[in-house]
Amino acid sequence: MLDILVWIILFSIFAGIVLVVHYWYELFRRKDRYGREEILNIPQIIQDQLMYLTDGRDRLLQFGGIGVGIAIGWGLTWVGGFFSPDVGPEPDWASAQMPNYFFQSALFVLILHLAYPSFRDLAHDSGGSSGVLMRLLNTEIGVFFGLTTTLASINLTSWGVHHQSSFLFSLINAVICLLYAGYRLDQKQEALENEGIESSYDDYDDYESDEMPGGSDFESDFASDDQDSDSIVPRYQDDLPDDFQEPEDLQSRKGKGKSGKTNPSAEDRIADLELPDDNTDF
Repeated sequence: MLDILVWIILFSIFAGIVLVVHYWYELFRRKDRYGREEILNIPQIIQDQLMYLTDGRDRLLQFGGIGVGIAIGWGLTWVGGFFSPDVGPEPDWASAQMPNYFFQSALFVLILHLAYPSFRDLAHDSGGSSGVLMRLLNTEIGVFFGLTTTLASINLTSWGVHHQSSFLFSLINAVICLLYAGYRLDQKQEALENEGIESSYDDYDDYESDEMPGGSDFESDFASDDQDSDSIVPRYQDDLPDDFQEPEDLQSRKGKGKSGKTNPSAEDRIADLELPDDNTDF
């Protein structure tokens, strides 16, 4: 019972890590500005990514694919324990024997990855594209997600509870399995496109920063906010129509001051200056 409890805890943690890290990877790759809620709202991120993982024509079937992956992972564990000799009080699947290292390793995931297309061809030949087995095999991303996360959890459960297997093997194998789970999750968008489905959970570009009105693309309409501008006139004046005519009062103000007289030039103002004589008493 302790083995199952520890496995459930580790499985939940590892699945959450894969979902959150994949979300962060896509977020940092697509955007330059982020909000605090975008990065730190972990429960919402996990919920959205889980819906993204199970997105498809039949969501229940997508969850079934994850369940099949979990079942395959535990099946491999029991097969390794079956071929391992009983050498101690620990369960056979937790002993430090070569069959356990093989069936619980990422090497078997690689073998299944290479053989998966052949399984799909056999399922298509036997039941067609609408067969139950073929539809289940089409959820391969969920299958591999459940399989790799299960194996990673079993590796550390075996080492943490029974202390028989190698910690170095358990750690490295778990990291490889979780990286592969993230790799398969990254292929979800391509799988949806192949099915002709547009995901409703691809919302990385919908966020608008609260720090600047209008989001990260906001630009001021006024030239005082523009480093390349030489006047205080709004920059959109360049977009006026060709037949636009300024009001008469504005045209007259260009050459006159507030008194209505023409503004003197700089040379005239300098000539009018009277400098005091050197002998002037102050």
